[in-house]
Amino acid sequence: FTASDSYATGNVTGYTAGGFVGYDDDEGFYTNDHASGNVQGVVSGGYSYAGGFLGYGSSTWELSNVYATGNVSGGSTVAGDTYAGGLAGYVDTDEGIVNSHATGSVAGAYYAGGLVGDSDSDIADSYATGNVNGATGGDIGGLVGYNDSTITGSYATGNVKGVLGTDSYVGGLVGDNNDTIDHSYATGNVNYGGTSADAGGLIGYNDGGDISYAYSTGNLNGDGNATSAASIGGLIGYQDGGYIDQVYSAAHFNGKG
Repeated sequence: FTASDSYATGNVTGYTAGGFVGYDDDEGFYTNDHASGNVQGVVSGGYSYAGGFLGYGSSTWELSNVYATGNVSGGSTVAGDTYAGGLAGYVDTDEGIVNSHATGSVAGAYYAGGLVGDSDSDIADSYATGNVNGATGGDIGGLVGYNDSTITGSYATGNVKGVLGTDSYVGGLVGDNNDTIDHSYATGNVNYGGTSADAGGLIGYNDGGDISYAYSTGNLNGDGNATSAASIGGLIGYQDGGYIDQVYSAAHFNGKG
């Protein structure tokens, strides 16, 4: 189905909640749409999906020139299968997310991102400006919490904060990255804590993704509890494969660890 030149303004609360659409598994094509309501996820059976525009999208065709301005909460600050994003909680598209943005804050989810909580969609020429506060042990990023597709020409400016535990990944752009990032950047501060954080100005944990023409400028602020198990970097906290080319960080470190 196709939705174009349309909008929604109401607040939404639910297990699978979106400011425009809660659940889409029917190849939806969205163009020139927007949502402005706040979205509150409700955890049921350990799961919740909350997005400023789309809560859960599986087999969605494309999001093009769409945006959301509402604040989003996944409904939990503890570890679990909770997803929250300024635009989408979880999304898997055929043609990707293009020329889209989110400006609301995001909180209360294990997979938390200023634009998308968990992305299996290519993202191009898109951005997020809201602050992001994740759940214990989560994947938390200024643009995407967990990324498994290409990001290009995109950026995040919000501050990112993790309630950190073991295997927490916190990044100014992406918390946990598994694919290519090109011509993208982050300017928000990254706040990390706990004993075993992987935190970076751009990426918390990079699992084989190729990074090129990217940068970060935000500061990294620690709570002083990090141990030798933590990996903290101005650009990338923990690098595990992939190549890095034409990148830089202007981060300052504040606090121990």
